Amino acid sequence: MGTLSEDGVSLIFSGVDLELPGTTVMWAAVSAVPDAPLGATALTFTVGGKTSPSTTIVVTPGYTVSPGGAPVTAERGGWPVYPGVEVRNNGSQVIPLPVVTATLPVGAAMRWGMQDNPDHQLTVWDAGGNTTVYMGSVSDDGQSLTFLDVDLGIPDAGSQSVMWVCVSASDDTPPGVTSVEFSVGDRTSPSITIDIM
Repeated sequence: MGTLSEDGVSLIFSGVDLELPGTTVMWAAVSAVPDAPLGATALTFTVGGKTSPSTTIVVTPGYTVSPGGAPVTAERGGWPVYPGVEVRNNGSQVIPLPVVTATLPVGAAMRWGMQDNPDHQLTVWDAGGNTTVYMGSVSDDGQSLTFLDVDLGIPDAGSQSVMWVCVSASDDTPPGVTSVEFSVGDRTSPSITIDIM
């Protein structure tokens, strides 16, 4: 058993039998906090005055966000569509409730919901097949919706959820391919493709 240092970053083990001569392997259990920097790192072991890095530890995001679902087609001045993203748990045991922001494409003259029926909701279809609806706040320019404390619904490693918003194309929306941008915590992804006709 180790003794934790006052700053909480070191463990000291006394009277360790290395069982030498021969080769001995030793390790300590660690985990990454939610805001740990991503990338490669290592522990530092000091054994009898000799120091060495541990095997490489690669810190990856607790969850990933990617376009979720099949592309949709939106007619200018027509009915709304529901672009979204898929969120996947990469093995995190605890995922804090993030802020989710959905942003309309720049210069696309698109809107939330329809002209006479705005829609400021985010729908999350969780890994258990349940749906939860969140009401968002609209930015001053009307281009973004922000949702606070969103439960991603992915409690287990490998579990997935899908979230979407409601948008439509105005008569002035240029034809072509576009998407809504989703920011989920510190992860960002375009939605599924929206083909404007």
